[in-house]
Amino acid sequence: MYFFLISSIIILGIQIIKCFFTLRNEKNEIRKDIFDLLVILGVSIGIFYISYTLVVANNNRLQDLSRSSLVVLLYVEVLYLFKRIVKKISVLEQVRFLKQGTLRDVACEHKFKLMLAPICYFSYVILVSGIFEVYFTNISEWDFSIKAFLQPACIVFGLSIICFLVLSLFIKECLFYRFFMFLCMTLIMSYVQANFLNGRIFLKGNYLQSSWFTIIFNTMFWIIGITYSMFTNITRRKVKVVQYVVLFLLLIQIPVLPILVLKNRMNPTRIEYELDGSEQFEIGSEENVVVFILDAFYSGYFDYFCSNNPEYAEIFSDFIYFDNANSRACSTAFSMPSILTAKDIDYTVPLQESNANNWKSDTATFFYNTMHDNGYTVNLYTDGAIYSGGAENMIGKIDNIKKADFLYNSTSWEAYKGLLKLSLFKVAPFSLKNLLCISDSSELNVGLDNEELINIVDMQEAPGERIAFYNNEYFHLLNNGLHTEKYKKCLVVQHLFGMHEAFEPLSTIDYPEHIQDDGGKALIGCLTIIDQYMNELKKNGIYDTTTIIITADHGLASFNANSPIMFIKPPHRRAEGLEISNAPVDVQMDILPTVLDCLNQDIPSYYEGLSMLNIDENMERARITRAFEYSDRFPKAKKCNGMGDSIINYYQEYIYVGDIKDYDFDKCEYQEYPIVDYWW
Repeated sequence: MYFFLISSIIILGIQIIKCFFTLRNEKNEIRKDIFDLLVILGVSIGIFYISYTLVVANNNRLQDLSRSSLVVLLYVEVLYLFKRIVKKISVLEQVRFLKQGTLRDVACEHKFKLMLAPICYFSYVILVSGIFEVYFTNISEWDFSIKAFLQPACIVFGLSIICFLVLSLFIKECLFYRFFMFLCMTLIMSYVQANFLNGRIFLKGNYLQSSWFTIIFNTMFWIIGITYSMFTNITRRKVKVVQYVVLFLLLIQIPVLPILVLKNRMNPTRIEYELDGSEQFEIGSEENVVVFILDAFYSGYFDYFCSNNPEYAEIFSDFIYFDNANSRACSTAFSMPSILTAKDIDYTVPLQESNANNWKSDTATFFYNTMHDNGYTVNLYTDGAIYSGGAENMIGKIDNIKKADFLYNSTSWEAYKGLLKLSLFKVAPFSLKNLLCISDSSELNVGLDNEELINIVDMQEAPGERIAFYNNEYFHLLNNGLHTEKYKKCLVVQHLFGMHEAFEPLSTIDYPEHIQDDGGKALIGCLTIIDQYMNELKKNGIYDTTTIIITADHGLASFNANSPIMFIKPPHRRAEGLEISNAPVDVQMDILPTVLDCLNQDIPSYYEGLSMLNIDENMERARITRAFEYSDRFPKAKKCNGMGDSIINYYQEYIYVGDIKDYDFDKCEYQEYPIVDYWW
């Protein structure tokens, strides 16, 4: 900002000196130059004022407005100076050729005037107005405001005019009119293409779907126009005609941008719903159900660790440990939606569509309605709303849903380049549209999450606080205690990073000397979090009345190791040690029925899952487990955000009966199925 301020002071001083010397010249010279100099002087004063505003203003919006205005004024200054240079060069050319006895028809000033209409048309209609039209037409799709691309648009607009004008000055006379005709005819055809030939454009995936007849007819139209401009006999009459046609098209499109701006809000916000973490450590004062989901916590970790460190098993002395638990999916993205809704994923449709359907299912609706009917506040804390197909699908079921105005107010060349492609897509012939096609707004929005691409200067966030998902952050906040003043009954589902790689040991606790690996430290950290949470429940006198379930969304990415931990403490249960059950548990299907059972509620027959408290250890229960892979034998799967291909494209599905730890999956038959998409 100080650079702009100092530069404007220097420019202002130069203009004052130039005005002083100009006034000492002859009167004719004053009449020629005084207007231009006054304009430049006024622009310089404007630059000085805006630069000063940028330095002293604390208001982000005022600074953004001043910065954009500064760019515009700098271009005005450059164009006026360029005009004066052109005028001087033109006079020198005419004098030089008069001495030789000739006078060129294409003097610099004449070139400047002739090229002004097509250059302004291209720079304004394609590079500026077209971009705003794309933005406002699809305004609900973007996660960024006008400020994200306003400054790049101003820079490109100015550079385009300057570069074209400079280029035209260096084109030889024999080629200048040909270049002029080519540029004008291309602009006229682009106008016809955008307003009359596009019709209804159909997109399938990322590609334009048009008949061969349409493409051939459209290509012939462009070839005829370009051929005419390149080989026609150029006359002054033809030059004037195409110049006035382009000027006419420019004049009728100039009002488009002001109308778009007036009809739409300059800073639209994208209203969405998000999970709110402001009550993450609120708990009911009378009764509670607490479900901890420790990501990727394989039961084998716990078994091996506690066999060598039995003191850590004492944390769960009031619990039942189900050591034969099964996860249906070795992936959080496919596992979490099923855990929260007691409904399996539909792999034949896009993941977000399946997630939305899960939350609208009878199993989800009955469970959350029952919890609310029994006076429970239901809060979910996880790493975003991606497990729901959009947080709006959880409204009425999850209570910590808040409206969020997401709007990136950053300068993003990525956003501008994407909008420019769409602007060019509109005016391009059918044969080139596939090179410019962007079928998903996420291709522009995704750049806003990459700090290497842009500098995010302002983001309006959801009211409240973000959710503590990582172990260290959660443990740090948990040390401030739980609060029981607001609610009487709560269902809290807390999803943590858990044992997911790379392991995240707690940084604020002391570890036994013999525990040196990060995996062991991360496990101790998870158990320490659970122990601290239960101590807080006891401190508040609500431990006995609280149902506690401690589990994981999946185990390891292997069939024999896809057994997550599963601990349950029903309300009022006190025991003298950890009870172990070998009952065949299905993590995704059984958690919600178990909670209903703990509250003495009937479980409808359409639930596939069972209450874990009622499953016999000898029950021969068929269970499903899936592992996800990539193979060229299956079509590529897209990422859920539309940006490229996923790292997986199919899954292997096993149906087995028995203990997951002892089952020989190598001898078991399995089925293979493709998936539609995946998050990564």
